[in-house]
Amino acid sequence: MVLNKLYKISSNIIVCGDFNINFLDSSSKALLLESLFYSFCLQSTVDFPTRIIHTTKTLIDNIFLVKKNLNTITRPLINAISDHDGQIVTLLDVTGPPRKTPLIYIREINYYSIQRFIGLLSYETWDTIFSNDNTNEIFNSFLDIYLKIFETSFPLKKKTALLNFKPWLTQGIKNFCTNKKKLCEKLKNSKDSSFKLYYNKY
Repeated sequence: MVLNKLYKISSNIIVCGDFNINFLDSSSKALLLESLFYSFCLQSTVDFPTRIIHTTKTLIDNIFLVKKNLNTITRPLINAISDHDGQIVTLLDVTGPPRKTPLIYIREINYYSIQRFIGLLSYETWDTIFSNDNTNEIFNSFLDIYLKIFETSFPLKKKTALLNFKPWLTQGIKNFCTNKKKLCEKLKNSKDSSFKLYYNKY
């Protein structure tokens, strides 16, 4: 991954992945790989086991970056999904460009605006429509008058959009939450102990 130059740091390369080499052991493969990365000024940031099985623990997942240019903190992320734990690198003192607050346009439709719309329609004489024999011209005249009244009654207004950006909230998580909520409702009306165990495991 290459960090974008929009940030207040120079472009830095971050290499991360499952290298299938145990960095906890001082093996020749681990030393060779670390030397190779070090020749590009890349240093290891993970110093804790990333895969623990029964009595064995290994560090085969690692993240290499230019430490001298970046102030970072690396910590484990135990996700309980696979036998490999995740790693999170937090880049400190890195600021991006300010996010612009998006604007949206809405129409305020309420009782008073609807009454105004109905009133303006009722006062319209529609002379240009009934005095014409051409179907296309009749339709265009009607649409022109109607849209002018509509825009007058329900004008567009600018409104600041609420920022609710959650890229981590995937469709799978949404489905899981929906199913869990349904099960919770069923659990309230159920006296089945096995169903309660199923809910807790879910």
